[in-house]
Amino acid sequence: KILIVEDEPKTGEYLRQGLTEAGYISDLVPNGADGLHMALQGEYDLLILDVMLPGLNGWQVLQALRDRGIGMPVLFLLPAIKWKIVGNIVAAWVVTMPASAALAWICMELFSPFSG
Repeated sequence: KILIVEDEPKTGEYLRQGLTEAGYISDLVPNGADGLHMALQGEYDLLILDVMLPGLNGWQVLQALRDRGIGMPVLFLLPAIKWKIVGNIVAAWVVTMPASAALAWICMELFSPFSG
């Protein structure tokens, strides 16, 4: 199960549709506060997180999860020109936008029953 936190409706629905077509179950929320709440309440295998979100930004969401000991994998969505790691917060993967092909490949590798 995958949680998508993306405030751009078209992008969020595009990601969700692609994941659904690939056979994955996903939830989509439009802001950092809802994303944090869902991540704390649900059982997700992967968090796809936009960095620039209303309310809590992606870095703050990740820090709050790590502070609570939640170590679920996180895939950050960043514009191609903004690629950085802040402090000691480390995401498992960073994907630049547009993310369709790269995202599909990463998800297939992560959740494939044949991956090591």
